[in-house]
Amino acid sequence: MIGTKAHGEEILERNFFGFPSLVVNGKSFVILFEDQLVFSLDERSAAKALALSAAEMWNPYGRKKKHWIQLPESQSSRWQEFLILAIEKSFQGEE
Repeated sequence: MIGTKAHGEEILERNFFGFPSLVVNGKSFVILFEDQLVFSLDERSAAKALALSAAEMWNPYGRKKKHWIQLPESQSSRWQEFLILAIEKSFQGEE
C-alpha cells in the first residue's frame, strides 16, 4: 500500500507514538500495534467498530485516544472496511 495514492495523495510510512503507521494527506490513519491494526475513525465509524467483538479504544501508554480504535486479528476480515473509512477521514479534516 505504501507508495499508492488516495485522492491523489501518496500513502507513506511513518512512526506514530513509536509504532509503524500509514499516512496520507499528512495524517496517520492506521497503526500496526502488536498483531492488531488501530484505525483513526470518525465518531460514527468508531462506534461501528467498537460494536465488534474484542474491539477497543486504543490506549497507548495508558492514555486512551479518542476515535483511534484497535481491532484484533480475530476481526481481520473487517480490516479493509475500516481502512477505507480511515483513509476517507484523513480527507475530512478531523483529528
